Amino acid sequence: MKRKVIISSIALTLTMLGGMFGLSSPKALASEPSVPSFVQSVDLASSAPQDIEPEDDPTFEDFVERLYVVALGRKAEPDGKAFWVAKVLHGEYNGADCARFFLLEAPEFMNRNLSVDDFVETLYKTFFDRESDAAGKQGWADALNSGRMTRVGVVENFIESTEWCNVCALYGVKSGAKWHKAEFASPNAIKFATRLYTCCLKREPEVSGLSYWSLALTNLEQTGCSAAKAFFFSKEFDAMNVSDGIFVDRLYQTFMDRKPSNEERNYWVKKLLYTLYTRREAIAFFGNSEEFANICATYGIDQGTM
Repeated sequence: MKRKVIISSIALTLTMLGGMFGLSSPKALASEPSVPSFVQSVDLASSAPQDIEPEDDPTFEDFVERLYVVALGRKAEPDGKAFWVAKVLHGEYNGADCARFFLLEAPEFMNRNLSVDDFVETLYKTFFDRESDAAGKQGWADALNSGRMTRVGVVENFIESTEWCNVCALYGVKSGAKWHKAEFASPNAIKFATRLYTCCLKREPEVSGLSYWSLALTNLEQTGCSAAKAFFFSKEFDAMNVSDGIFVDRLYQTFMDRKPSNEERNYWVKKLLYTLYTRREAIAFFGNSEEFANICATYGIDQGTM
């Protein structure tokens, strides 16, 4: 049964950081005029998308399916969907890259021969997850009909909107916007940050800390490695004064999502005991591991490096 995923609760949880990450205005494209003056009266940074179809948190698959339905007017075929999901999953394409192809390059979309009005309406549904408002639609249509802007230029302006960042954040996809950031954290970033608290600090997160780390991971201001490093070198973790054995356990749980075997624990405890590895070096070793790379990929988080 389909249900609606109400994202407003996530947005509410994270609003306390609204002022922490300033949103600068999109810079004018070199090949296009500045953002039209009429846009100033249109709310490009309204609320996050409200109604989502999937039963669970939106995924890369849902993001790709949405592009097919909105841009091409049909459901995705299995092979095409798998291709685009793989591109997004492996970081080869971000949200903007996908949108550019579907709306500016795909032969199937070109063959639809959309009128200017229908093209603009499709952009609103793609990038803002809503129908257009009359003033905004008329402004973009006038800019296209007069030749003041091309379709490429209009698409680039839509990419540089807070609403698009919010749409992508909801699906855990990097938006590709250069100047704007998401206003709320992606569900996967919240889960990733939560597991840092539970695996490293062995407690549930407080609202303010979860808000900061989730949003920072969503907006690529922190990577998986930098966040994990901060947790292991935090005053809170240092005050625990854990033994080498417990330290090794936490490394495996955080970076490999499992407990170590007795042999693995003994191996690392001896390395630490005889200072063949410092704790800092051990954290770097685990943080740069393939296992942690896979964990980060599962949550759509940049692994980074230690």
